[in-house]
Amino acid sequence: MPVALAVDDAGVWVVSQDGGAVTHLDPRSGATLAAPIPLGSRPTAVAIGAGSVWVASSDGTVARIDPVGHRVTANIDVGGSLSSIIVTNGVVWVADLQGAAYQFDAADSSSPPRRITTASAAQALAGVEGQVWVATRASAASHRGGTLRIVSSLPPDADPAFGFPNYHLASFQADGLVAYRRVGGIAGSTLLPDLATSIPRPTDAGKTYTFQLRTGLVYSDAQPVRPEDFRRGIERAFQIEDPFYGEAFGPIYFSSLLGAEACAEPPVERCDLSAGIVTDAAANTVTFHLSQPDPDFLYKLALPYAYPAPDTVPANAPVQGAFPGTGPYTVSAISETEIRLVRNPNFQPWDTDVRPDGFPDEIVWTSGIEPDEQASMVERGEADYMPLRFGNRIAPATFTALRTQYPAQLHFSSVSVVFVFMNAALPPFDSLEARQAVSMAIDRAHIAEQYGGAFAVGITCQVLPPAYPGYRPYCPYTMEPDPGGRWKAPDLDAARRLVDASGTRGAKVVVGPVPARYNEIAGHLVTILGDLGYDATLDTVTEDEQVYEAIFDEGRVQIGAFEWLADSLAPSGFLSAFTCEGAAGLTNNCDPALDARMAEAGALQATDAAAAAEEWAEIDRAVVDLALWAPLFNDGTDFVSARVGNYQFHPAYSVLLDQLWVR
Repeated sequence: MPVALAVDDAGVWVVSQDGGAVTHLDPRSGATLAAPIPLGSRPTAVAIGAGSVWVASSDGTVARIDPVGHRVTANIDVGGSLSSIIVTNGVVWVADLQGAAYQFDAADSSSPPRRITTASAAQALAGVEGQVWVATRASAASHRGGTLRIVSSLPPDADPAFGFPNYHLASFQADGLVAYRRVGGIAGSTLLPDLATSIPRPTDAGKTYTFQLRTGLVYSDAQPVRPEDFRRGIERAFQIEDPFYGEAFGPIYFSSLLGAEACAEPPVERCDLSAGIVTDAAANTVTFHLSQPDPDFLYKLALPYAYPAPDTVPANAPVQGAFPGTGPYTVSAISETEIRLVRNPNFQPWDTDVRPDGFPDEIVWTSGIEPDEQASMVERGEADYMPLRFGNRIAPATFTALRTQYPAQLHFSSVSVVFVFMNAALPPFDSLEARQAVSMAIDRAHIAEQYGGAFAVGITCQVLPPAYPGYRPYCPYTMEPDPGGRWKAPDLDAARRLVDASGTRGAKVVVGPVPARYNEIAGHLVTILGDLGYDATLDTVTEDEQVYEAIFDEGRVQIGAFEWLADSLAPSGFLSAFTCEGAAGLTNNCDPALDARMAEAGALQATDAAAAAEEWAEIDRAVVDLALWAPLFNDGTDFVSARVGNYQFHPAYSVLLDQLWVR
């Protein structure tokens, strides 16, 4: 991922964050003039002057590069978290996000840099007529402190080896080799090196990844982070069964590792992944060997199940209390209904983009509280945050009152999609026109109102949610579709014409069964199917177990409603439901050509993330056109207290709770 460039007479110098390297390019052809120059850190800025190329990195170092020999000649340890660099009048100036600017003589970089305090975070530099100007932003320290109080129905998952990633204490306590940029919105979908110095490109035809670890890393209990800890962490994910889901997560995500087949019947007492995860203590490296290429492997390494585990952590049992990690917080107390986290005394930021310091001094998470009472506590200021997602729902009247009285404290954010699915293996929905007719006739605004309206859901026509790689607004199933991709209103006339073209008018259709939370959607489907000329009735079964059997085991549901939430930011997490392998139940459609397109997009991810995102966007449109699903809305809201600031929703981590201001 290129982040900065500088130009000299010979060409263009480009710094890449994911590769941790600098490349010299011919400005006419775009060809490389020499092999990329590795830095061993994540670069943030580049400048040319005094006969050298200077590269600032997030870890506080400045690399001096010989532009002729294309090699690093010096590494200057400046300190801080560097954001910008310039060279003027023979002096190198560097901006530090921790509240300083540094200068040193370009001709004598061995002398200690001079630190100039800026009070606020130094963001950018410019040299004008012998003067240096520094652009700053508010100091993070001004918002540091206080106690964040979280309330929920269910407790969060405490051990990285189990639990759903979006509802996990691991995001406070620990890190992996890679992680996402810790900022809200689409910018948060960028994968960055975390405990590794850079993200490697795979070798051996996509089957080998070698990571160089950062030096000096320690856990919250002061133990050093060792390469073998990463193997131990993934082995635990094979050996520990999640108490809620009733299975271990290791085989789901890491079955492509060499040796994983011996752990195929989890949970196993001892899973040996030494063939698939090779560690070198002297070189401080971790190498992964796969039995076959896995285009989503880097995304999987960002999940909690790949976090390192020191040998003090039990191999076959969950941790009770603090999990030793490298994050800014650690658990200080835990009970059945309350978890208390305090600052990790051994935490030192190494890259503020991927792992910034947390703002609250303390985080108290209280569970076992009914949703309506959670809302009352936040309203009264007795709590600071409650999620209105993942089944944590309040009564419609309560939500209406919150929308009226506290609109500024409600934040809609979502990475899930609620949709109507149509079974392509059963008539009438084995007809493309019949499926398209339903998607055209659904009144998405009416359904959205049944689930909280504009403050609670966002209407959509597509599978990928906003902020996902490959998301491009698209909606062909609306009155007067336009390039903006916004749904406007149902078009019943167009839908009836499609039904006529399909020859399915008058067919018998049974809606459902559906999970009880989607009864309103099922009722609407019965109505619109009748309007389209079908003989529609409703299956009234609502027990989840029976519903799932009907959909996934028996494959008998003609049309129903469901919700999809992926566990990583790989677009395949959503779109794999439309592959031949993933089709059972919710689509029952197999298109080998579509499978081939997805395989090509996945293969691109390791070498050209931008090109892969564009291909995923086209695939998203292709599956929307197939109308196997009729996406309705993205679901999710958060309610915060009046004192909370800096709300950010991350597409992988959900709300960045550690980045909330509560002072």
